[in-house]
Amino acid sequence: MSKAIIGINMLDIGDDQPSVINRCLKEVVQLTSQGVFTPTLSRVFYAADIAAAHEYLEKRKSIGKVVMKWS
Repeated sequence: MSKAIIGINMLDIGDDQPSVINRCLKEVVQLTSQGVFTPTLSRVFYAADIAAAHEYLEKRKSIGKVVMKWS
C-alpha cells in the first residue's frame, strides 16, 4: 500500500468555504477521539522556553508534533 502526504492551503478554503473547514475539523476530532489518528508527540515546551522550542525546530530535532503550553 502506498502512502503520501499532500498539503493544501486551508486558509484559502476557510475564506471561501468555512463550512468545509468546520466539517473537516469535526471529523478529525472525532477520528482522533476514536483512536484512528494517533499523532506522534515529539516534545512539549512552555512559553518561557519559546526560544528553545524554535531552536529545537530549526535544528530539525523533532519527529512528530511540537507543542507549546502557555500556562
